[in-house]
Amino acid sequence: MHRIPFSHFRIKPNERLYLNFIAIGVGLLTGFGAVGVHHLVDFFSHLFYGEGDPLVNFMKSPWWLLLLTPALAGLIVGPMIHIFAKEAKGHGVPEIMSAVLLRGGRIKLKVAIVKALASAISIGAGGSMGPEGPQAQIGATLSSVFSRFFIKKEEFIKILVAAGAGSGIAAAFNTPMAGALFAAEVILGDFSVAAFSPIILATVTATLVSQHFLGNNPFFVLPEFSFSTPWEFVMYGVLGVGAGFISLLFIWTLYFSEHFFDKKFKFPPYFKPVVGGLIVGGMGIFFPYIMGIGFSTLKEVFLGNFSIAWLFLLLFLKLIATNITLGSGHSGGVFAPALFLGAVFGAAFGSISNMLFSFHIPLGIWSVLGMAALISGTMQAPITAMLIIFEMSQNYTLLLPLMITAIIASLITMLIKKESIYTQKLALQGIDIRGSEKDDPLKMRVVEDFVQKEIDYFTIDCNLKGVVSKFIQSKQHIFPVVDNHDSKILKGILSIDDLKYIFEENNDLLSSQILIAGDLMSESDSIQFNDNLLTALDIFSKSNYSQLPVVDAKDRLVGVVSEHKILAIYNAENQKKALANAIMKKKNFHDPIQGVSIGDSIYIHEIGVPSDFVLKKIKDLRFRNLYDLEIILINNRKLKTKIFPYGDYVVKEGDEFVILGKAEAIQKYVNQISNS
Repeated sequence: MHRIPFSHFRIKPNERLYLNFIAIGVGLLTGFGAVGVHHLVDFFSHLFYGEGDPLVNFMKSPWWLLLLTPALAGLIVGPMIHIFAKEAKGHGVPEIMSAVLLRGGRIKLKVAIVKALASAISIGAGGSMGPEGPQAQIGATLSSVFSRFFIKKEEFIKILVAAGAGSGIAAAFNTPMAGALFAAEVILGDFSVAAFSPIILATVTATLVSQHFLGNNPFFVLPEFSFSTPWEFVMYGVLGVGAGFISLLFIWTLYFSEHFFDKKFKFPPYFKPVVGGLIVGGMGIFFPYIMGIGFSTLKEVFLGNFSIAWLFLLLFLKLIATNITLGSGHSGGVFAPALFLGAVFGAAFGSISNMLFSFHIPLGIWSVLGMAALISGTMQAPITAMLIIFEMSQNYTLLLPLMITAIIASLITMLIKKESIYTQKLALQGIDIRGSEKDDPLKMRVVEDFVQKEIDYFTIDCNLKGVVSKFIQSKQHIFPVVDNHDSKILKGILSIDDLKYIFEENNDLLSSQILIAGDLMSESDSIQFNDNLLTALDIFSKSNYSQLPVVDAKDRLVGVVSEHKILAIYNAENQKKALANAIMKKKNFHDPIQGVSIGDSIYIHEIGVPSDFVLKKIKDLRFRNLYDLEIILINNRKLKTKIFPYGDYVVKEGDEFVILGKAEAIQKYVNQISNS
């Protein structure tokens, strides 16, 4: 690195400007990566089936070639993924989200190499998947490796990794704005200008690279149409509802297939893609339209060359083929299959609507509306879905119906199912992508455990002389004022500022006998003793005080809590998370029997959870309060997962807690669970 000019510079005074320059580099790398994947897919498609349109090649190929080629691809891809990069299995986007959430955006370079080769081989052989997921993962990996040469700040690395993923989508479909929104809406969940600016620069740069090598034509050309009756918009809404349920079916069946192949299908993991390839190849003998990416088939759908019965059959068979291909362990994306399913469902729905209501809407229009709805429903990202179809079609007339179908489809899936097609994979590993990294530690702990209960307070009738006397003797910053010593109902608070105002305005010595606490007090927010620390911190942010009174459900004074104490807890939690991050980088725990000393009689220890913890939420265990220990990591060797603990995580069979604490506390806990 010392030989690279200016490589010693890190994020400094002009950090945002510097970040944007790095984002341009990310866009260039990702653009070339996406172009490379495109040509790799074409290379393997031509190698397996010859030159020309993939659909035409599938239809004219002998049955044995269609049957054996996807299986041969599985024979190559299975061992490649199993040996070199297990992260390359499947559709890729959840792995990007996991890297951003848990690993500070750090992804190994070998993931991009294996993902590019495995995806190109699987798709080129006829696997029912798309290249955009791999292009997003390759973009994220390249940006992760590239950005770490110049930037150390984790926040910026995450932004650039998301920018790389969005650039992969942008370059794949020639959609720079949709790629940027995919990065912000799906990967980061952050639409701030600080995050969005470098993402836009990256996606635009990647799109320019893609356009230079692959051309700048609309993804599909739609016929002209205009709205003729308000009833059309009602049917667009109904299309959105139907697409929402198709989206749910896609998510459920995809993860059922993955679960079946992972847990129920007793074959070596590197051989399962061979079986999946045989099944898909066998289906392709009779229905070649479902093989490969499927864009050639969509052209036929747009032209109305399929009957309604055939469209529903294509929908059903493509769903099965995609689930088997991905579930068995091939590498590819779900974006293109979602587009295929949406287009076919839209065309079928449109055919029926045109026939029943005498609409004159071309099937191509119904198809692209179905595409937007399926993308929105599966990803739960309506803005990205609307923009990607708009940019692919470059048709302004579509905007209003796109908004209707995409939003309704997304609402349907979100009402019925919390997780999208991407976050479902993380949820099955116990990772809550919606739970903010920063918020989780504070949400897990309640104010009651940090209240200072031995405090000075005033009754409402205490005179000024008594107030001043206690102020001088006490170290408190604020003093709660209650109605009386028995009920202790909070009425307000007194602070130094209140007293200073009184002495500045009143220099009559008699005031010390006349004025009482009730005259001097100010109204103040209070914190409920069962609030979590995140809620308490939010109340502090709106308050002028560094201490606030804590009350019970009947507004009776419990004590006070300090903002600096909550912030100290927050900082400590971040340090524990950094420690857990370091542990996650190791393949094996050092010594799970004796534990690892980190000084001052503090140890890290790994131990299996007792059976009565299973199926309980972490926050319900009250682990810190009962055992005076911290859970810094949850390890499950059977599922091969290592995750940070968060409040709503449900303990699973086979989980092991990596705990941090004093030696005597660890020993006490070990003895307790051994005897239970």
